[in-house]
Amino acid sequence: MDQSAALGGAMMLVIAVLFVVVFIPSWFQNRVNRAHNRQGAAELRKQGKDVKSSSNRPVASKLRLAADRLRRLVKTKNTMSVLAVLALAGSATSAFFAFQAPLLFVATGFGLLVGMFTVLVALKASSEIRKLLIGVAMSKTEMTVNLSKSWKEPVLSSIGTDSNPRAWTPNPLPSPTYTSRMGELEIPNVASVTEINQTGKNFDTQDQINKILRKRRATA
Repeated sequence: MDQSAALGGAMMLVIAVLFVVVFIPSWFQNRVNRAHNRQGAAELRKQGKDVKSSSNRPVASKLRLAADRLRRLVKTKNTMSVLAVLALAGSATSAFFAFQAPLLFVATGFGLLVGMFTVLVALKASSEIRKLLIGVAMSKTEMTVNLSKSWKEPVLSSIGTDSNPRAWTPNPLPSPTYTSRMGELEIPNVASVTEINQTGKNFDTQDQINKILRKRRATA
């Protein structure tokens, strides 16, 4: 009796730990993912309604189909997550009571199989949601490219310029004068010195120079 009570307490402790560590975080994460996916689906539907251009109609149809498929995948993922939690909890409970009734081991195995199957389906739905979001991002890029190609710069039309003969018309500015001389280099012609002519007298000796100097002093 004491051993069965201790075993039952241990099983309850294991179930409580699984509930706190696995089930509650997964439930909270599913709620966060559900809100995020619902917001993404609403944005996709809004973008599909706002697109009216003929070049973006195929992209808009893709976005609408993606929104519908995303909504179905989110619903499938949430349903399978809930079923996985219930199946695993049921298998744990049946395993606790299986020590008293061995036939409950069959229910435990069946619950584990159902839980594993639903977990795999939920994981597959999550991967499909990620692929779908990638495709939606590519569709948004394609729609942006189409809008940029179809957009034209507005041209302002001149109003009343031809009908009014007294309207002011701008005169073209003359071209600068320095542009016509650009690239020219003027080199002045400089005479080259080839020879220096000596115009003074050649004095042969120092005596003649001294005589001339004495005469100048005497006259001064």
